[in-house]
Amino acid sequence: MKKQLLSLAAFAFMISTSFAQESSIDVTNARDGESVEYCTQHKKQKEYLLAHPEAAQIMAELEQENQQNPAPSFGEKATVLYIPIVFHILHNGGSENISDEQILDELAILNRDYSLQNTDANNVVAAFQGIPANVDIQFRLATIAPDGTCFNGITRTQDPLSLDGSSGSAQVNAIKNGNDVYHGEWAGNKYLNVFICKEIGGAAGYTYNPIPGYTAMGNGIWVLHNYLGSIGSSSVFTSRTLTHEVGHWLNLSHPWGSNNNPGNPSSCSIDDGVDDTPLCIGLTSCNLTANSCDGDNAYWGFDQIDNAENYMDYSYCSKMFTPGQVSRMRNALQSSTGGRNNVMSASNLAATGADGNTYLCKAQFSANKTSICVGDQITFTDESFNAVNGWTWTFTGGSPSSSTSQNPTVTYTTPGLYQVKLTATDGTNNDEEIKASYIRVLPNGSNIPLLEGFESYSTLNNIIEWEVVNTQGIGFEIASTGLNSSKSAKIMNFTQAPGPKDELISAPINLS
Repeated sequence: MKKQLLSLAAFAFMISTSFAQESSIDVTNARDGESVEYCTQHKKQKEYLLAHPEAAQIMAELEQENQQNPAPSFGEKATVLYIPIVFHILHNGGSENISDEQILDELAILNRDYSLQNTDANNVVAAFQGIPANVDIQFRLATIAPDGTCFNGITRTQDPLSLDGSSGSAQVNAIKNGNDVYHGEWAGNKYLNVFICKEIGGAAGYTYNPIPGYTAMGNGIWVLHNYLGSIGSSSVFTSRTLTHEVGHWLNLSHPWGSNNNPGNPSSCSIDDGVDDTPLCIGLTSCNLTANSCDGDNAYWGFDQIDNAENYMDYSYCSKMFTPGQVSRMRNALQSSTGGRNNVMSASNLAATGADGNTYLCKAQFSANKTSICVGDQITFTDESFNAVNGWTWTFTGGSPSSSTSQNPTVTYTTPGLYQVKLTATDGTNNDEEIKASYIRVLPNGSNIPLLEGFESYSTLNNIIEWEVVNTQGIGFEIASTGLNSSKSAKIMNFTQAPGPKDELISAPINLS
């Protein structure tokens, strides 16, 4: 697909191709009023076991091991266990390319829910007062990639597969081969990999219970961008999806078991492997008086109502784990059978940079805009990681010309291309980032008619009059032939992959 775009301020030529994958959903697996299946873990798990029947026996051994160890054997539950987590954003330039702030908001929610710091746990219904339990598991952003590269725990990959969740493996491969930090395997027994996309096969989220021998990158969690965190493209209403999926990753089932979608009466004869979660068929709304199964297990000794407020149900009011679920998750994290035990080991925490010892390893910054008219202002944002307490900025051509603020605002009054430099420090370590020809201050608008033959240019790089925007592949460049001219601007579009956008933008044009 080829587009030509004319704006009132400038001529801009843009080439763009993209596609979206339509996914049909099973409405019986969706929460009331939603257009996605809330979780497809039980379906993905079944698919995996059908393809790998040898794993079923070892998973049965893991289940038997869990029943023999109702409490962790490695120490008191109050010992906080840490998991290195990486958020892989797979986007195609749309709203799914969420901000770092939204990621950090989700991380705070996850750590809050797994440490029983959520205040709404104090408001569970009377039947479950005193039951909400502290998991004592915390999640730290990994800061060291598999090749030793320091990063901030977030990777970004631009690829149209963000919109096509028909194959989670294909999405993982796109991230593996195209992210901005490290190309290669991010092992699932070293990192908790969270894959953030725009479409994941009709689900809001999914993952796998611990599967022996499955240590590849794909042993992670998929989640929609608008079901992650409580800000940006998401909301408080959808913010606990990852809390739910991590529960699965740590060997929890839905409270109605792992056999089918919620609402099936046959689930009353199936247990989730946790004594203190009452038998139920599953909810898709916040029904606090539901009692979907007559008679409950020996733990309660009476006919207990459904635990509607459990994170592993589909209700809109989830706010708790039970003590039995806590023991099951912590057992899964220490078990070599399920393969999760390496993630929390001291050696792995150090190797992935999640041991709590952060330092400045990279100075980095961005600007809210890089092309402006004379007299306009630009706000610069420090993005240095992973610890910083001092900044020294140099703005060639700007006012002020220097600053020690973390996020300064600068005015430019003279046309030109200008360099920006940031030196960051944590008090011991220093690093700098220099971006040459980063700020483009445009001259006053040219009068019409505008005639451009490109004869005066040998390249389109770093000139004021024409800006080339190229996110991936081949961008606009000078050609040695033209129409009644010895030169022209061209782009080789036919052999490039779909998805990225390329633009050629002129300086302002006066149309008055």
